Amino acid sequence: MNETRVFQTGTDRGNLVAIYRIWLRENKLNYAKYFSILSIVFMALLIPFDFLLFADGFFYSRFRIVIIILLTLNLYLLSVWNIKDLSRLSENVFSILLVPGLLFIGIYLYWFASTTGPEHNTVFIANMMVIFFVTFFYNRVWKEQYVLNLFTALVLLYIPFVRANLGNEVILLLICELASILAAFFFRREFVGTLYVKDLIRLNRELQAAKEKAEQNERVKTLFLANMSHEIRTPLNSILGFIQIVKQEVKAHLTGEQMDHFDIIEMSSERLMNTVHEILDISQIEAGTFQVKPTQLNFSDLVGEAYREHRQKALDKKLNYQLHLPDAPVYIQGDRYSVYQAVSNLVSNAIKYTEKGRVDIALTAHRQKATLVINDTGIGMSREYLEKVFDTFSQESVGYTKKFQGIGLGLSLAKRYVDLNQGSINVTSEKGVGTTFTLEFKTIPAPPPSA
Repeated sequence: MNETRVFQTGTDRGNLVAIYRIWLRENKLNYAKYFSILSIVFMALLIPFDFLLFADGFFYSRFRIVIIILLTLNLYLLSVWNIKDLSRLSENVFSILLVPGLLFIGIYLYWFASTTGPEHNTVFIANMMVIFFVTFFYNRVWKEQYVLNLFTALVLLYIPFVRANLGNEVILLLICELASILAAFFFRREFVGTLYVKDLIRLNRELQAAKEKAEQNERVKTLFLANMSHEIRTPLNSILGFIQIVKQEVKAHLTGEQMDHFDIIEMSSERLMNTVHEILDISQIEAGTFQVKPTQLNFSDLVGEAYREHRQKALDKKLNYQLHLPDAPVYIQGDRYSVYQAVSNLVSNAIKYTEKGRVDIALTAHRQKATLVINDTGIGMSREYLEKVFDTFSQESVGYTKKFQGIGLGLSLAKRYVDLNQGSINVTSEKGVGTTFTLEFKTIPAPPPSA
């Protein structure tokens, strides 16, 4: 009777070592499989020492780490073995050795988890999954589905220990490494390299630091703009005031050309003052220090006031400048300054960018909603620019060759003013045809007439 028949039939026990060698040769197992079997035996031998000799201290933790590493390696080797080998192994001594070994290790790890805290009880569930997958799936010809099962069990098994000792970043590294190996096995059936997520972790840290630095720089910039605007506005008010006083005192002695010079000074000073106000407002809004004081507003009167403010500019350009108001006054709840500035900025823009044609301002009220439409036949805006029309310092025409004045804060401020008052603003435009801005606010009942 030859050795092969002895092993396969099991009728003659023979020498245990000889049987083991024949079993290896008959199944053509490589050294990795041989190592797997020996490592399970080694783990089983280590556990009693862990229990009895090293209940605490340095060696205890080192023994535990060795056991976990060996178990992890075994699961990985199982996942990359040929399915036919696994199917044959389920019928011989290997399956008898593997399942009790993993079960014993699972009980040990559950004991460890129960003594270190309830958060590690996942280890027990993970080990049961490992035993279940290995016992019932590795001998089923499911193509490569068993690899996914073992991979899932491996990750669940390993995460609690890595998290307890090395942190979440190492968990991410482990999962990405295993996922890379799994993907290579599925699609190329060869090792194509792993993604070292530690580089991604480093990059994320650098990005987070850069983000915090950028936010700090933005806060410093906003504070600087607010302080500078305040420092410029105070002396500028004095300059404007004294220019008007001097103009009145010498008005009778000035020629027409000299009066035009004073007018230019006043216009330039007012333009500078408006710019300072815009910078101050946008910096306060972005810093969160802009204060709104909601009151009951007669929106009809406010729109009419903005219309009258810019009427002379429209007449100077010979525009058809029209205002349409409902018969009954429209009331809203809002901060007067910010609502007025939003309307005024939009009307000013409509006149500035319209060389000929018309600018129409129409206010309507319907179903507790006030709608203000400002329509012009100006230069219009491109579709690309419409996406960023409300961005700070945004202008479609920039540089020294731009035709129109301004620093690109008018529309950005209008949007922020409207948002501060729980309103909405929309824009439609076509290049060379014109632009329409629509503002909407929730209406409130008109106040009772005074006695």
